[in-house]
Amino acid sequence: MVIPHGRKADYAATGFATLYTDTPSAWEEGLRHLRLLGHQRIALLLNDSLESFRHSSNEQQNRLLETFGASGEPALIKAVEYSFPSIDQAIRELLALPNPPTAIQCYSDFFALHACQSLNAAGVKIPEQISVLGFCGYPGGKLLSPPLSTVDVDYNGIGLQAAELLFSSEKWYLPGVPPPLIATPFHLASRGSTAIPAAVKEGKHVAG
Repeated sequence: MVIPHGRKADYAATGFATLYTDTPSAWEEGLRHLRLLGHQRIALLLNDSLESFRHSSNEQQNRLLETFGASGEPALIKAVEYSFPSIDQAIRELLALPNPPTAIQCYSDFFALHACQSLNAAGVKIPEQISVLGFCGYPGGKLLSPPLSTVDVDYNGIGLQAAELLFSSEKWYLPGVPPPLIATPFHLASRGSTAIPAAVKEGKHVAG
């Protein structure tokens, strides 16, 4: 038995061979990308599920943003359900801030799709006014205009690695041998939805 896209907790609970994404590190890779572009006011659009590591607490997210040199303003962190009305409301609240974000990092590409829809409806240009970054690597993100930047966890690669693990089980499925626990690779797919913020291009100070 192989769990192709699980968690360390699944491995501990089942004892099955497990492939997992180092999600905290992948999430930080997205923040690193936005900071390298020069964004300091980065909004986080998170799942409202308390089981999500990214919503373990708003305080932890504030500290994470500050660790990367970004603003830890609580108003920039939005926990929403996966629905357009919920995401649209969060986007409108972010745009209404006295100093709106220049980038939004989303819980998943599917959250990012709704965020882009809401920004487009509000007349906000992506990425000229606000950059949008997804998370997971949904193939359809490439077809957006502009194409969606994302932290790609490589679902295709995970499937291939899981199949290879199954077909080579005679090498590891042995008495007294712990089954494999494997962290699968991820990468930052930089596309058209993220760019250097206008204030940085113009050499202006960006408030943290």
